[in-house]
Amino acid sequence: MTALDQKVTAGDIGSAKSETLHGMIQISAPIEPGDSGGPLVDANGKVIGMNTAAAQNVSFFGGGGSSTAFAIPIDKAIAIIEQIRDGHDSDTVHVGERGILGVQVRNPGSLGDTTPVTSGAAVVGVKDGTPADDAGIGAGDVITAIDGNTVRSASDLTAAMFKYHPDDQVKVTWVDENGDSHTDSVTLIPGPPN
Repeated sequence: MTALDQKVTAGDIGSAKSETLHGMIQISAPIEPGDSGGPLVDANGKVIGMNTAAAQNVSFFGGGGSSTAFAIPIDKAIAIIEQIRDGHDSDTVHVGERGILGVQVRNPGSLGDTTPVTSGAAVVGVKDGTPADDAGIGAGDVITAIDGNTVRSASDLTAAMFKYHPDDQVKVTWVDENGDSHTDSVTLIPGPPN
């Protein structure tokens, strides 16, 4: 263990999504992708944390690995386990299936194209038979709000949808390719884990 109560921003390799973790144990150990969830033990063999993230160092010759890693203190990990076991959602823990709209999104103008508005989640695809499809949302439209909360980017939409479950009803506001605004209430369907 090299430090306590550290803050680190972590994300999966190749993914644009990341999160900031607080109160982490910093260690000097060769943690590799796939080691997340493994135990961090002290010199006496007692589990003191759960390995979660590592700094990524890639050499010019293609080698990888790092000796700087981070673990969630075991008391925090156990608290999250108990929260899940008790079935209590929070801002950071989703229990059960996710509710989805059925859209693929990106940030408006991120591919050099034009969209009717410059802020929101630009729809690039809609799965047939989903709530978005039923509401008439299509590729080229931009989702601008969920339940009255402004959506400024694709990641805002992901964050806004985090708390919802299948069969929840949400109000979706979007702007179509012609610049006309629409709002409709939809009932979410089950989606794959995030």
